Amino acid sequence: MQIPVPDPVMDILSALETAGYAAWCVGGCVRDSLMHKTPHDWDITTSADARTMMRLFENRRVIPTGLAHGTVTVTTDIGPVEITTYRTDGAYVGHRRPAQVLFTDDLHEDLKRRDFTVNAMAYHPGFGLVDDFDGVGDLKRGLLRAVGDPAIRFEEDALRILRAVRFAAVLGFCIEPQTFRALMEKRDDLRYISGERIAQELGKLVCGRAALPVLRACAPVLDAALEAEQQVPWPDRLPDSAQSALCALLLTRSACALDCVLKRLRLPTKTKALAQDAACVRDALAQRQEPAQILLLLGPQRALQALDVLAAWGGGYEQALAQAKALLTRQGCWEIGALAIDGQILRRQGLCGAQIGQAQRALLRAVALENCPNTPAALLAALPDILEKMEKTGKGSSET
Repeated sequence: MQIPVPDPVMDILSALETAGYAAWCVGGCVRDSLMHKTPHDWDITTSADARTMMRLFENRRVIPTGLAHGTVTVTTDIGPVEITTYRTDGAYVGHRRPAQVLFTDDLHEDLKRRDFTVNAMAYHPGFGLVDDFDGVGDLKRGLLRAVGDPAIRFEEDALRILRAVRFAAVLGFCIEPQTFRALMEKRDDLRYISGERIAQELGKLVCGRAALPVLRACAPVLDAALEAEQQVPWPDRLPDSAQSALCALLLTRSACALDCVLKRLRLPTKTKALAQDAACVRDALAQRQEPAQILLLLGPQRALQALDVLAAWGGGYEQALAQAKALLTRQGCWEIGALAIDGQILRRQGLCGAQIGQAQRALLRAVALENCPNTPAALLAALPDILEKMEKTGKGSSET
């Protein structure tokens, strides 16, 4: 069984072997290669200790990623290559990390500490494949199975629970029954995992080809990870964009729970804003607001992104998205900056301060919703009525 190993990785293997140490490609790069996929990154496990590796690769850019855990990273033309000393893990603390790392000279001991059989294989171009836990068989069967006792694996590191769901979604695999039972039993331990790490796993999970079927089957795990129960039915599909897909997944929580979920996950500002926009548009549509009003509410770009998230549920949401796109094609004025008159012209009409913004919002609404032509003459003709309404109400005639 031959796996094509890139030249920079071969160079690292050769350097370690020339110095008298064993070295193997390990983990995801082996799994992906056996599935005829191009690995995203390459990892190496070796009998050399970290300080020896730092010395061996001192003429290259080497990063002491985690010397205490036996890990260094060598930068190459194909990206960073992480190299770790053979090790076994001591007792775990906090359902996340080993309290002590013990180094070994036995490859088998290193492989048996890993999470799933398909990730517990090692490969060397000269010596072939080491597959002590039938990872190849599980690849052929399309099965995700824990190495050893799954309850112990998940007890050690609760993040493995969510990783199991993610791998099943991305690889399109079934989770082996004993492994599935264990992850369901241990799912509440996900409360020990940071929101950032959960968000990272979910971001990868939603891009999986089998994301929705796996999520439906593992719904209690997602509830535990988000610390909020599902309130909204699953979408019909997930959007193509990873950001939009993650937001669609989060919108299966209630409006009240969504704020707590977003706070827990500590998502990037843009992702958080998109989820909030989508929830806002969902509420607006439930109140029978028209797509034109939503375009005014958020502006074209934000409105379309939010509607794209909601269109994953099909039906009326898809129709609203299509209507919004049609409106943008027919009429190009949905933001104050697109109005044919600007603030300076309004100042010359005697407006000042907050009045200018109030008048602009009212003029924009007149153009977007009341068929007022977006020309200087038409807007100036509409201005007296708008000012009269502002005077009567003490504020702008309408907020968009």
